Amino acid sequence: MGSWSGGIYDSRRERLVVWGGGHLNYDSNELYAFDFNNFRWRFVTQKTPKEQRVKSVDIYDDGLPSSRHTYNGLQYIPTIDRFFSSGGSVWGSGGCLGGTWLYDFGAVPAESGWQNIEDDKGGCAMTSAYDPVTGHVWYTSGGNMYEFDPLNLSAPWTKRRSNNVQSDMYMTTAIDPGRRKLVMLGGTKWGEKKPKTVIYDISNPEAVTGGVVTTSGATEIEDSDAAGFEFDPVSDRFVAWKGGDQVYTLASDTLQWFRMAPAATNLITPSAPIKNGTYGRFRYVPSKNLFVVVNDMTQNMFVYKLSEGSGSSAPFPSLDFEASSTSVNAGETVGLTWRASNADNCIATDGWTGDKALASSETVGPLSKDTTFTLTCGSRAGDAVRSVLVAVSATAPSVNLSASPASILVGESITLNWSSGNVESCTASGAWSGNKETSGSETVSPNSDSTYTLDCSGRGGSASSSFNITVTAQASTNNGNGGGGAWGAWAMGVLLMFSFAGLTANPWRFVPAGVQGYSTAATRTNATPPRR
Repeated sequence: MGSWSGGIYDSRRERLVVWGGGHLNYDSNELYAFDFNNFRWRFVTQKTPKEQRVKSVDIYDDGLPSSRHTYNGLQYIPTIDRFFSSGGSVWGSGGCLGGTWLYDFGAVPAESGWQNIEDDKGGCAMTSAYDPVTGHVWYTSGGNMYEFDPLNLSAPWTKRRSNNVQSDMYMTTAIDPGRRKLVMLGGTKWGEKKPKTVIYDISNPEAVTGGVVTTSGATEIEDSDAAGFEFDPVSDRFVAWKGGDQVYTLASDTLQWFRMAPAATNLITPSAPIKNGTYGRFRYVPSKNLFVVVNDMTQNMFVYKLSEGSGSSAPFPSLDFEASSTSVNAGETVGLTWRASNADNCIATDGWTGDKALASSETVGPLSKDTTFTLTCGSRAGDAVRSVLVAVSATAPSVNLSASPASILVGESITLNWSSGNVESCTASGAWSGNKETSGSETVSPNSDSTYTLDCSGRGGSASSSFNITVTAQASTNNGNGGGGAWGAWAMGVLLMFSFAGLTANPWRFVPAGVQGYSTAATRTNATPPRR
């Protein structure tokens, strides 16, 4: 924990989860959790074997994330029941190579729950906070602010602001969900090295405004590094702790800090915070309306109650949602199965719609393209959202181009016919051109031998079909107005008479029946063949 390690509160299982290490410190990458149901520490995941721990990388050789300083880069996303981590100083060089990772607490085996998000922001000079209104994570890195959408992992990051106050590794962040204020605290060891409170209005994510604000009251809390910092929805205030038995509160509308002394009957003082910071190891527990903090695994866990009340008695909904297959062929169906707990209703969106039972199954399709199915099941405690993406393998395109007959005389026309399957567009080339419908017919009149080609493409690739048309010149017929005729030859017991353009009256020539290039218009006649 001393290695700039943060933590999250898993509100579904009622436990504080801690992860850290990195740089020149601890090289193992296991997750630890303190379970409030039995008040014990336990492993959530096992560590990567020693021989597979490689220095100065984001991913160890076994595919799991490397050990790192996690700072304020850890959050719990209850809508999808995932542990979020982004950024950090990795074991070995200390380089700020820590990427973005999600961990599924329901994975079996546990180590298979890690998912690397390649489109990450990383870095060390960062801080983050979970937004319960949107289910997103707000993340500042250096002078930039981003919003992370866990339901759009193909492109999860949206840049919301540039040139904002420089964040650093010793700042902590929390969000007032009602007033839509994101507040950053402290950071005197790095960057500007000035005590400060920074407030941003995130009510319009497209136009985030804000910066350093001037506060009043017990402003000594601003001169802190990596203090514990959370929003308390019951007292409707931000709560900060940097050691000792006092906490500090801030209302984002009045900008006044208050120092909260412990009750006169209080007998407990927490152990001193680790010199490298508390970060997310100070967390609000909604089910019990109290705060929890841990400074070392060899020390006691401490809880602090600011306001009256037992907290939210309604547990957060949970939702299991899966598809019978995440990859199908075009035209096939897929089965969806789900079961919600601690929820009042379920609503389907994206690839399907409508109200759904709390537990059921449904067949959807046939599918023609990649489709995302989203199910939201909620209660007064919040919403659980799950999505499954079903990839549809496109069928290979086909195209057929034909005509009949395959040969014509000059001046004649012919109709081309074509059909295709699993295509989106077709283009003509060769003796014709232009875009064509995916099926149809067209009359053409070529003057010479021609090849017609049709290229069609679709999600499954492309296909091509060609058709050759033979064009024969028209033969001229002599009717006796330009010279004598010429006899042909006996064939099949009848006399075949031919007309040859430009042929003189003699000599005799034998022309086999059906020779190409001559008009073979045969006429039965009783004429007597000439003698040789």
